[in-house]
Amino acid sequence: MKGKYFLILCLLLFLCGGTVSASSGGGTDSLRITDENRFDPEFYRQPEARYASQGGEGRSARAGLDFETYIIEQLQQFATTIDVSGYGISNGKAGSAYFQILNSHPELFYVEGSVNWRYNSSGMVTQYYNIKYRDAQANIQRQQKELEAAANEALTWVDDSMSDMEKALVIHDYLVLNCEYDQERLQNGTVPAYSHSAYGALVSRLAVCDGYSHAYSYILEKLGIPCELVTSDSMNHAWNMVSIGGDWYHVDVTWDDPIWDCIGRVLHSYFLLSDQVISDSGHKHANWSAGHTAVSDTYKQAFWTGIQSAFCYWRGNWYYARYNGTSRTGDVLKKQELLGSGEETVCSESNLWGSYGGNYMYLDFDAGRNAIYFNSGTSIFRLEDEKWAEMVYEPELSANQYIFGFTIKEDQLCYWLSNSPNVSRKQSLRTHPVPEQALSQITGISAENLTAVYDGKWKLIQVKGTKNGDYVTYAGENGMFGAEQPEMKDAGVYQVSYKVERSGCQPFQGQAQIVIEKAEPIYAVPEGLQIVKGQALGEVKLPERFFWETDTAKKWRTEGEVICYVLYSPEDSRNYKTVSHIPVKVTVVKEEGPDTPSEGDKEEEPDVPPEGERPGEEKPKEPDEPSGGEGTPGQPDHSPEEENPDTPPGEEQPSIPSEVNPEDTEKEVPSFTPPKGLSGHSGKMLSSVKLPAGFVWQTSESTRLWREGSYTYYVKYVPEDTKKYVSVSNIPVKVQVICPEHRYISEVTRAATRTRKGQETFTCEICGNAYTREISLELPKKPEPVSGLKVTKVSANSLQFSWKKTEGVKYRAVLYQKNAVVATGYTDKNVYAFSKLQSAADYQMKVTAYREIDGGKYYADQEASVKASTALGKVKLVSVKGQGTGKVKITWKKVSGAGGYEIFMKTGTGSYKKIKSIAKGKTVAFTKSGLKKGKNYSFRIRAYKKSGGKKAYGAYSNVKTWKRK
Repeated sequence: MKGKYFLILCLLLFLCGGTVSASSGGGTDSLRITDENRFDPEFYRQPEARYASQGGEGRSARAGLDFETYIIEQLQQFATTIDVSGYGISNGKAGSAYFQILNSHPELFYVEGSVNWRYNSSGMVTQYYNIKYRDAQANIQRQQKELEAAANEALTWVDDSMSDMEKALVIHDYLVLNCEYDQERLQNGTVPAYSHSAYGALVSRLAVCDGYSHAYSYILEKLGIPCELVTSDSMNHAWNMVSIGGDWYHVDVTWDDPIWDCIGRVLHSYFLLSDQVISDSGHKHANWSAGHTAVSDTYKQAFWTGIQSAFCYWRGNWYYARYNGTSRTGDVLKKQELLGSGEETVCSESNLWGSYGGNYMYLDFDAGRNAIYFNSGTSIFRLEDEKWAEMVYEPELSANQYIFGFTIKEDQLCYWLSNSPNVSRKQSLRTHPVPEQALSQITGISAENLTAVYDGKWKLIQVKGTKNGDYVTYAGENGMFGAEQPEMKDAGVYQVSYKVERSGCQPFQGQAQIVIEKAEPIYAVPEGLQIVKGQALGEVKLPERFFWETDTAKKWRTEGEVICYVLYSPEDSRNYKTVSHIPVKVTVVKEEGPDTPSEGDKEEEPDVPPEGERPGEEKPKEPDEPSGGEGTPGQPDHSPEEENPDTPPGEEQPSIPSEVNPEDTEKEVPSFTPPKGLSGHSGKMLSSVKLPAGFVWQTSESTRLWREGSYTYYVKYVPEDTKKYVSVSNIPVKVQVICPEHRYISEVTRAATRTRKGQETFTCEICGNAYTREISLELPKKPEPVSGLKVTKVSANSLQFSWKKTEGVKYRAVLYQKNAVVATGYTDKNVYAFSKLQSAADYQMKVTAYREIDGGKYYADQEASVKASTALGKVKLVSVKGQGTGKVKITWKKVSGAGGYEIFMKTGTGSYKKIKSIAKGKTVAFTKSGLKKGKNYSFRIRAYKKSGGKKAYGAYSNVKTWKRK
């Protein structure tokens, strides 16, 4: 009969276009989030760690990612189908596994609350499909930026000096102040999907309970504070659990925000509560499902439960408002330590709210103006310093009208005027621009300029003239001001902008200059240099970082010792000077071959000077050029130690007339000695070289002296007695050109790439002397080391870590246990989780940033590390058996790493109480006596271990109940 009905059902589904899922061929299924199933606890459990099996099929198995990371990656890429065939997900868990990820990641607010999937004949899911998004991709990308900006605005309420508890408090208050419960649309059934998201709470500033909860979790996770969503299907409600100091607490931001919304009013009745307190008759939460228990009552008696204003942290103190029933005043109060005993009254307002007793004074912190504003019954004030406030606005009031609500929104003072503090519908708000402060000038501030020589140490400016309470900040490379001065260590000129902020004054901005000069390098002058006669100087190898300044084409044909010049270029050229004109001795030794130079040893033409000038280029105009002589005018002399190869060094050559005018043959040829030892400076004209008496330049005196070296020019000798003696022309003389001070300018003549080294050419702008230096391969810029590494989630078998995100960077995460690598993973996200770990075990996680370029990984110079321990495992309660009259024996399985156990018992429907603490981890049994007849007793156990003087607990065991008959 059952088979008959099944065939009829299949036929109907076929005719209607449905899918028949037969066990032999698989099928499809789907799940949509509705108001009826929205708070199903199964959708809010922490995602189970799943990894692709090695034998799995499909692209997902090859991706090497855990299931959660893989789904997030696909949704961030706006995938409409996702292959999950390698993860072994059963058809029955496909929907919950998907929505657990969505609800654990508020940043996925743009994904629609529905999903379809296909499964195979074995009932295992192969693909999610028909995934939809709530807007066009371009709009979603804009919304993602809006969410990030809104979260950053909330974070302006947080100070680095705050504890995790204090950070959780200010974010709680920020959300209550800046988000309104979407009551109006809830009543008419038009609540949009965004009101269930962090985007609705932070950007649209309209949300319902899960929107508040997602926003709170989103921001606290940014602060490294573990935070999860909790739901109750019977209450149709969501809130948060937060881990503070290792203990979990309930936080219900929604129920601390009055309905209807009353601007400025912030309750603290549902902040950091235990399971017992939040479920009592005053708080009425029930039937929730969570992955943690909240047993600590640390904050049960905290004073904030009676405060209905926001807590604002300003200049190192906490500010809040409270009604003083004795003096009938509204007081702004201050504490240096939030939970400390010292409380000071900053200011009191007696102009209250008519016949209404109670506190309706509300505070708001304007981070942009770095100021706190608050209201009385008739006016709005700004806190000027720690002891007084100034009225900034006084609205017109009708009879019996008072300010019963106040906050700041987008540079507007927003206030609610009413005859009563009771709110029965959406408030009609009034606004007034935030008045600008009439600020005085700060005087007497200065910072002296500093000049120093590079020594590898950081340099800092000293700001003088500040007072107690002043806040000094410095501009960084991005122009943003912060407490740290910019990095000033290398040689260079630094302009440091600084800002001094003082209460009641306009910020003072100034500048100071730090000049760090290059240091003198330490080097050893090259020694033992040798050159073979006829060999070019450039062939003599110098030590590393030294370069020839003397013309590298020079050659010598006489043995002996000559002086040449080199330049030293330090490796750290940014911080050390380049030293030029360093004299070195070069020994000319006998050549190994014949004395006669080969064709390849012929002297080369020097480089052509600028503007087409060549020293000695102009030929003598009087007679024809001589057929002999010692070289072409302007040619370098490659034998500076000799005038004639056959004349020994140091022996004077005879004076030989170069040319005599044939018309003067009747006159005598005078006796003279050609000028020697002539020298001039690069950049000067030939006319600057002084000749002995009787000699005049025959080469043009406007000839420019340029490159260093020895050059041949021509002079004319005019005897004193011109009637008796002839004038002698075309007399070759040598001039040694010296550059008085090299001034090198550099130019990259070949850019470096990742595969080819570059070249930088240095040219003296005075003499034209040049040398080159190799430029190293252009390696990609390494990323900065990871910062902000924290442990964000801990369980018995998994650890999750997070750190600050850097754009364009990927990360390698390595988990160690006793110096052994446990697991290695790679990700482009700033969060990574390791699973399948040992319970109650110590680990160390190291993460290194890297960039991928052309298939290579370029890692940061340093890695970040943090130590973490997994939680204890959950105790398995084995049996509870009667052991005689009024006794019961409780046995359980040993938990690895446990230092002891705590046993809890409850009678009937009462609450659990600890009945025994066992100090040995090996003990696995306990006998409880004194049990009464006819009573039901329930037992549960949890393991603990001591760390740093505190107990760390594992999860509670399963419950077993025993009734004494």
